[in-house]
Amino acid sequence: MADGTLTLTGTRYAGRLVQSAHAHDHDQLSLLVAGTLIEASGVGEATCGPATVMFKEAGFRHADTFGAGGALVVQVQVAGGSLRDHLDPGRDLGPWAQWGAPEATGPFLARAGAARCRHSPAT
Repeated sequence: MADGTLTLTGTRYAGRLVQSAHAHDHDQLSLLVAGTLIEASGVGEATCGPATVMFKEAGFRHADTFGAGGALVVQVQVAGGSLRDHLDPGRDLGPWAQWGAPEATGPFLARAGAARCRHSPAT
């Protein structure tokens, strides 16, 4: 589907799961609902807790290490377009950005409210 439709996906990650460096073929906007994770890239490292919103542009290489209790992450993706078209045009995102609540959670949930929901099995 390449019509700009927003899709919302929830995924549970196992405790202490380590995902080696990888990239996605689409922009990613994620809300860490529960748990913790450390996200590392060539740009730096971010330790994220509940209510952290994370943005990664398509092709951005990163690795994730989830905390002992695992994590629940909700992601918004856009079909056939860029998530940048749905975000604050005044915000300089760069290829990788994180925000803590409440600054980001409200706008994230506003975008998510228009999304179609899909559940992803636990990984």
